[in-house]
Amino acid sequence: MPAVTTAGEENSEHDLQRDIEQHSESVASVLTLCDVLLHDADACGSDSENDSIQQTTHSLDRRWRNICAMSMERRMRIEETWRLWCKFLDDYSHFEDWLKTAELTAANPDSSNVIYTFAKEELKKFE
Repeated sequence: MPAVTTAGEENSEHDLQRDIEQHSESVASVLTLCDVLLHDADACGSDSENDSIQQTTHSLDRRWRNICAMSMERRMRIEETWRLWCKFLDDYSHFEDWLKTAELTAANPDSSNVIYTFAKEELKKFE
């Protein structure tokens, strides 16, 4: 079973998501400016400058997409962990109720003045 997230992890996930949203526009702007530079012959005179800008643009784009994807995956893992934790608590509650009933039954067996076959059936319940 995955580890349960703490309130601190959930807060850090919200902080990370907010940070990504705040930087999205800036990253998009930088990528647009790189594209403008690539198409401006005066700004980008040599092939090496053009290649350098292209590589930097692709690297930035790839890294930014990776950050966004990892954040989404992490959020999905946190949500799945929370769902599993809630299911575990529900199952535990049902088990605890069953256990209390079983303990009461075991503590108060109906075994006085009973016939053998009924006692045998009662024994099967306890087993």
